[in-house]
Amino acid sequence: MIGQEKIKDIISRWKALPRFIILVGSQGCGKKTLAKEFSNRFQSQVLLFEYKIDDIRKIIETANQNNLDMTFVIENGEKMSQGAIATLLKVTEEAPNNSHIVLCCDNKNRLPETLLSRGELFIFQSYNEKDFKDFCSLHKLEYTQNSCLILPNLSYCLSFNKDKIDDLYLLGNKISKEIRYANGANAFKIEDSLQIKNMDVGYPLDLFIYCLNQICTYSLLNARKNNDLKEATIQSKYIDCIHKATKRLYYPLYNKQMIIDKLIIDFKIV
Repeated sequence: MIGQEKIKDIISRWKALPRFIILVGSQGCGKKTLAKEFSNRFQSQVLLFEYKIDDIRKIIETANQNNLDMTFVIENGEKMSQGAIATLLKVTEEAPNNSHIVLCCDNKNRLPETLLSRGELFIFQSYNEKDFKDFCSLHKLEYTQNSCLILPNLSYCLSFNKDKIDDLYLLGNKISKEIRYANGANAFKIEDSLQIKNMDVGYPLDLFIYCLNQICTYSLLNARKNNDLKEATIQSKYIDCIHKATKRLYYPLYNKQMIIDKLIIDFKIV
């Protein structure tokens, strides 16, 4: 696994596999890969489960029926219902023999403190330029410097080639600089570039929002460095709008079209 050296160093010193582990990081950052690596080291069989209460109950049932050393990896933990969390809390209190649970989520703030306190918590760090270069070299991909700036994890390099990554950067940069002067989202054909109606075409909405946040943050730092108070204020307000849009990604009340429309309206109000 490329990167995450601090986490790998801690894990390398384990004498035994902990009963409950929590891995926090953006989708595709390598949480499952890491879970499989340390489980294999301790010769523990890995099984993948979803986040629903029936999945948690299935984990308990499977663990109680087997004598093998097993690691149960729960994906998308941030989506767990209160019932699923309560069930998971119970099993972490009385974990069956030879069983280990790895909870993967992209935001620890969506997990209750009672659950966080039960496990070994690891938060994935952002990948640096060397990590992206090493990943592209390993997979024989063309590297672009924009990868390190706008991509939350390495796996997106497999989904989008250099030109697509550069195009995403240009779109985000244009919005952060020019949306205030445009008539609306259609001026930049934003919707045509995102996976809103057609999931096979364009960029995922969460990736676009992450990219926009990175670019606005970079623009904010540059404005402060150049003592451009007006631009710094605008970019700071843009970042507030983006944070609100990020939260809406987890609310069933909002669909993708509503999220992007509201984000552009909020930008225009700024």
